[in-house]
Amino acid sequence: MFVWRPVRIGLHPPNGSPYDLDARYSTQRSVEWVGYKVHLTETCDPDTPHLIVNVETTPATTPDDNRIAVVHASLAPRHPLPTMHLADKGYTSAQVLLDSQRDDQVAIVGLVADDPRW
Repeated sequence: MFVWRPVRIGLHPPNGSPYDLDARYSTQRSVEWVGYKVHLTETCDPDTPHLIVNVETTPATTPDDNRIAVVHASLAPRHPLPTMHLADKGYTSAQVLLDSQRDDQVAIVGLVADDPRW
């Protein structure tokens, strides 16, 4: 069965660019953009240079909270995992904190994100 959906004013198409079919429209709080997200991991030891050691690019619509496990999996073969990982609120949840400690023995430090469910 086919049913036409009503047109909603202000609704952006899922595909954000005719030139890049993978680019997506996204919003995060008051910021809107078309494209991707980049996730940077930087060392922050006080006695060493601060170096970017991992870069992940995702579609703009990918939630941040599922990136910690991917970052740890990417870092593990190349570097010893840190014992403490400072993270922005968007990357944390109670489940992420527990999984990181249990699976990788890494303590995630940061504010826990609000429950995104309605």
